[in-house]
Amino acid sequence: MRLNHPSCKRYRRESAEGKKDPVSSSPSTSPQSQLPFRAVLLDDNPNDRDHVRAMLRRHPSIQLAGEATTLKQALEMISQKRIDVMFLESEIKGRFILEECPLIPAAVKLIFLTNHQMAAVRAFELEALDFLLKPLSSSRLNETIRRLLRIDWQRTSTPPLLKTDNNASALIPFERGRRGASLSEISLIQAFGNYTRVTFDKGKSEIVLRSLAKWEQLLPMPPFLRVHRNAVVHTNKVRALDDINGCSVLRLDNNEETIPVSRRCLPEVRQALFAQH
Repeated sequence: MRLNHPSCKRYRRESAEGKKDPVSSSPSTSPQSQLPFRAVLLDDNPNDRDHVRAMLRRHPSIQLAGEATTLKQALEMISQKRIDVMFLESEIKGRFILEECPLIPAAVKLIFLTNHQMAAVRAFELEALDFLLKPLSSSRLNETIRRLLRIDWQRTSTPPLLKTDNNASALIPFERGRRGASLSEISLIQAFGNYTRVTFDKGKSEIVLRSLAKWEQLLPMPPFLRVHRNAVVHTNKVRALDDINGCSVLRLDNNEETIPVSRRCLPEVRQALFAQH
């Protein structure tokens, strides 16, 4: 079927000269501002500190706010700064400090770094986020930081502004760290295993540590709309609803990918698109 055939029943957004798109013409917030977890590193071994510091610097979601060689120094840093997570060696100056860890505020997540695998049981009794054996590997640290992001966003309550304001900015748990982004910049959200792939206005896509079902709880519906079991679109970004070999598909601004529309969702999609005109 020719896509430009006049007999096709499909949607085409008007592009009259001088008519501005209400979303693209409104101010937006750039998704570049970083809001990392603030961390303290506790380790009395200078070589290990250098190694861990270098690895943490590769993660934009972690900001190393201080380093300590004793638990007392670390506690002072926590009391003076807003600390979210603590990377700590379980043995300081030849003495295990696990029994003193209850002195650390409960809001600070604990990630233990140690050569002693037997200390893991006690660490998890302290509700530690994770336990990493030295020498620390990049893949293992990456896994821990992803877990930190998942737990933080499962704990965070739903921002009420997201349900009412299409131009709202929100913290989004991207795979490489949390960033602020305007909802009006998002054109497409697709299921990607247990996570999602988010596509922005200019076609750039990133993996987000959030399920599609969770997105539906957070987003204002409309202008966002579920069009398939694996996809949610911003209806103001749709330029065409086409029929290809009997299958309905959407075409989005600045995106060559065609987005399938399920038969179940098609009536609601048509209603939402034509209601805009």
